[in-house]
Amino acid sequence: MLTTMLLVSGAMTTTWICDKISDSGFGHGSSLLICVNILTGYVETLHKILSQLTGAGSSVGLWPYIFAVSGVFVIVTMWAVIVTQGCRKSKLQYYGFKLASSTRMLEEDIANILGDILRFIELTTCRLKAETC
Repeated sequence: MLTTMLLVSGAMTTTWICDKISDSGFGHGSSLLICVNILTGYVETLHKILSQLTGAGSSVGLWPYIFAVSGVFVIVTMWAVIVTQGCRKSKLQYYGFKLASSTRMLEEDIANILGDILRFIELTTCRLKAETC
């Protein structure tokens, strides 16, 4: 019972802090809280990894590992930017109908569009009645 009360009160406090951050206009509170948590653990984890790689009688310096981690970081960041900024351009195909200009619609264009619509309705009704047209 006590554990449940502590978990609920912690969740409510965290939600309240996130709402206060969002209300202040600093950004999305929950996203900032998650980002700070990740960045706090990142430095400690990186230090542990590098100390394990260079410790225990290893004569290799620390710089190759730092360059490797930095290179992976740069490549992942570049890939994320490219994917985020990517844009797919594909042609749209309009089947059987002409689009009118947004600035001016001529009477001929209206007549052509209405003719296309009427032909489409005529063909559809013929198919529904199973007649030959």
